[in-house]
Amino acid sequence: MKSRVNLSSYCKILTGIIFVTFTVICVTSYSEKALFYCMVGILAVIVTTGLLYAPRSITADDNGIKVSSCLRSHGIAIEEIASVELYQPTMGAIRVWASGGFMGYWGIFRERDTGKYTAYYGKSSDCFMVILTTGKKYVLGCEDPQAMVDYIKANLRPTAAV
Repeated sequence: MKSRVNLSSYCKILTGIIFVTFTVICVTSYSEKALFYCMVGILAVIVTTGLLYAPRSITADDNGIKVSSCLRSHGIAIEEIASVELYQPTMGAIRVWASGGFMGYWGIFRERDTGKYTAYYGKSSDCFMVILTTGKKYVLGCEDPQAMVDYIKANLRPTAAV
């Protein structure tokens, strides 16, 4: 089962503002080479990081879950999954090393009730949480989270279910 990750309006606007701001700074600073190269370098790092981690789709099969970004995929083996359930992250999550809207929500977050988790989603209303047997937590998001949760639960091995 494969499902797209849709970005919230906030994510789209924030991403657009960041790109426009850096483009304007680069264009206006072209005559001052040091500032221009610094801004181009910062923009390159930000965009490359986003392309590596920003989620585009979630795929689940009988082997596990795969989160695909533009430049790489992150996998979770089905044997490692202890539970999966719908989940809605709060806006009070602390970003440990994460994007809070640029090209989606991705990275490591911490919440008071949930603890530390790794997130890959575009809208907080489209999320589910995967808890591994090691205790590590992932918050993932896609177009139809209920169908994805049901599909993953149906494929969990009896020894991995909690």
